[in-house]
Amino acid sequence: MATAPRHSADAVKGAAGQTGLGAARIRQLSQHLNPQPGSLVQPQRVRLAACESDATIAVLSFGRPPANTFNLPYLQALDAALNAVLGNRPSPVPAATAQRLGIESALGDDVSGIRTLIITSDLPFFYSAGIDITTFLGKDPSKREPVAKEDWLAFWGLVRTVFIKLYTDPRVRTVAAINGHAPGFGCILALACHDRVMVQVPSPKTPRIGLNEVQVGLTLPLWLGDRFAEVCGQRNAEKYLPFGTTFTARESLAIGLVDQVVDITPEEYAQPSHASTLVRACIGYARNRIYKPLPPFESPAGPGAWAAHMHTYNLIRRAYVRRFQEGEYEDLHASHERLCTDEVQNTLRAALARLQKRD
Repeated sequence: MATAPRHSADAVKGAAGQTGLGAARIRQLSQHLNPQPGSLVQPQRVRLAACESDATIAVLSFGRPPANTFNLPYLQALDAALNAVLGNRPSPVPAATAQRLGIESALGDDVSGIRTLIITSDLPFFYSAGIDITTFLGKDPSKREPVAKEDWLAFWGLVRTVFIKLYTDPRVRTVAAINGHAPGFGCILALACHDRVMVQVPSPKTPRIGLNEVQVGLTLPLWLGDRFAEVCGQRNAEKYLPFGTTFTARESLAIGLVDQVVDITPEEYAQPSHASTLVRACIGYARNRIYKPLPPFESPAGPGAWAAHMHTYNLIRRAYVRRFQEGEYEDLHASHERLCTDEVQNTLRAALARLQKRD
């Protein structure tokens, strides 16, 4: 949950040719994902863009320098942007809300044709370094008090809302384009998606992903342990979650945590355009792995097949959703009780002091 250090299956060579993206559209995606040199860096931003070569695909990217750590306002921005695309009745973000939360959208009001949403970061090196540590602490650091219960319930309740919204969407497949480190909440967000594609860099700073909560003294919630086991298997959950283990992309592929790996060089990884490379790979993934096995959308059987596809997906997940919902009260209140213990607060404050010293 807390911030991480800064720092082959399915090769994706010739992704531009495979996906059919034109040069102009590639440049547009690159500009969407990466501010141009000299441009103003905003405190936080969530952006929505359409894939012009494929009207069924949209891209949501988010950026809160330096490491995409989530606090309540940033999470609210992500939730509002998701509401503009997901669900049977998506709702465009009101202009005042968009301005207040830092949401930019290049989508029209009609998003009913979108079938895949790619979710990625527009910051280099980080998908998300987790939850902002200050979220766990009181508003006045000098008093050394934990976060107030009502504040925690609002934040953790929204984490649960965002997770289950992605996990159960009835219409849109979501693909996490993991372009950097993704510990804690970064991993939670990726696990909520239907599919995960991650970059691998041959470097000591290669991105890592995992549920590292125990490393900062936090017990992993049952619903997260359940989801990890659902994706990676019960034995892998038992082997790795009690240690807060994080994984490289290739290690993640080996245990099923990600579905595809995109190899890039350290030089490319240092460039803003690497996020666009990953998005293009995800577009190819959607077309080849998701769309291709089903009747084409434009065919008479297409719409019905897609609806049946998504409905079957959610039927398979029904038992998990039931457990998730039944455990809501305990999760919300027990998590705050654990946060308030001296040992957890001392661990979190020590972690915060290390981060502040490093900065």
